[in-house]
Amino acid sequence: MSVKIHNGNELLIPLYHGTSELFIDSIRDHGLGARNPLKDWRVLPFFRDVLTVADRHLSQNDEWQAEQWYLKEMAEQKASRLTSWRHGSTFLSPSQLTAVRYAVSNPFGSELLSHAIKYFAKISTTPEGQELRRRHGFLAGLAGSAYRPILVELSTTPVDSLEGEQGQAASAVIENLVSTATGRGPELCSVMWQQFNFRATKPLSKRAHRLYVIDVESNDGWSLKYKLITSRSGTTSSGAQ
Repeated sequence: MSVKIHNGNELLIPLYHGTSELFIDSIRDHGLGARNPLKDWRVLPFFRDVLTVADRHLSQNDEWQAEQWYLKEMAEQKASRLTSWRHGSTFLSPSQLTAVRYAVSNPFGSELLSHAIKYFAKISTTPEGQELRRRHGFLAGLAGSAYRPILVELSTTPVDSLEGEQGQAASAVIENLVSTATGRGPELCSVMWQQFNFRATKPLSKRAHRLYVIDVESNDGWSLKYKLITSRSGTTSSGAQ
């Protein structure tokens, strides 16, 4: 049995977005992609300032040594065939697991913000770190805070509000979804669709989505088991991979 993907105007499969409780009020009030809090909060300048200070103080830190190369690429916000450093955009996956993994891996709902807070915490006691706290009070104040991972599920999505992750036409991604879905059931499609993502080009109506808290039961880096708790009804469903 094949999965029905679209009707020409709308995707008929769910799309998922992983984020953080930090952004849930904005999503509830305005819809997904209607606001860009990373821009409003000036997260990219904060991230760049943190990297500058980290470069001077973390030369002996193994984690910094392992990650600094791609953090600096992230700071330049370059998109290529292999990476898409376009933070502030709303990315959507046809794979629930992909979105869940993203949300669980980024405690502040954004890769850019999560890395900024992570490395700010490492340099916060230095004089330069104290200066960053003075200049970026709200963002620096997030260090030490905890937010639950959130999954947004869109049941249907207008095709004209999407493009591919790398900026290609949405139709090209949809063709790949259709090709991989031919002759396969929903569970196998979900696995194969982990490699495909969309970017929202327009705000998505808040009437078309559901919000879930992701309750992680176990996560060893390879196998992730979780429950989805509907924020309004309290009902749960389980997922594992």
